[in-house]
Amino acid sequence: MSGGESNIRAEILLSNPPASGVEEIVISPYNAYSICNSLGNRLSIPNCTVYLTLFDLLAPTITAVSMTADTVVSVTASEGMFNNAFGAGAIHTEDFNVEFYSNNGNAADVQFINITNIGQDPLTGGETTVLIGYVTIGGSSSGTEEIAISPASSNSIFDPAGNPMAQTMLSERLSLPDRLPPQIVEESAEVSSDNSYVIFTLIEGVFGSSEIRTPVEPNDFTVEFFQNGGNATDAVVDYITNSRQFPVIGGEDTLRCYLEIQGLSLIHI
Repeated sequence: MSGGESNIRAEILLSNPPASGVEEIVISPYNAYSICNSLGNRLSIPNCTVYLTLFDLLAPTITAVSMTADTVVSVTASEGMFNNAFGAGAIHTEDFNVEFYSNNGNAADVQFINITNIGQDPLTGGETTVLIGYVTIGGSSSGTEEIAISPASSNSIFDPAGNPMAQTMLSERLSLPDRLPPQIVEESAEVSSDNSYVIFTLIEGVFGSSEIRTPVEPNDFTVEFFQNGGNATDAVVDYITNSRQFPVIGGEDTLRCYLEIQGLSLIHI
């Protein structure tokens, strides 16, 4: 500048940019003598102070993900989410991408099927938290699988100011719940030489209750007995131990089921 200008453009250097739209700046004369007109009249500080709000240039981010039900994921963003740059329009399941990590689990993938607000009502646009329903592909999840969520593209999700959520924005990993029923490893089952017990292995530790983690009990099993013209007439589980013949406490993946049986016969648990 050479002096005498009536219009001035001041360049602002921000610390930790970009601005998020709530920051304000105040521009005023440095002191009562710093600025004057051509006649020497000083610029009054009280009458020449300008208050300005900075524009929102901060891209929205995913701040939290969590499981709210067996097949529902909660996704929270730093700002209200829209599906266009004009601050309007509700987002859809197609606006999200899901990264699937098998981790040797049973499920092969997941698919998003619906999206609602936290009241489970249709979206109208501007929600900061949404609930996304999903289904597993290839079978039930076994508890080792994980997912992470990101925008489908850099033009999928916007904040109220029209800033797009970066496609590289990836949420933290979220573990899927274990919904795979335990199974007996069939080839592991063996009958002792004296027919006193059957020992077998399961694919995971088991309990006698889904609510309270109690050990399994004899009445948790039934024995299908096939006489096949033999001498024995029936068999029931009498008591159960772990693989080392200690009482079960819950969570064992190998069990010895001791039997009440007479003679020799073919049994199937």
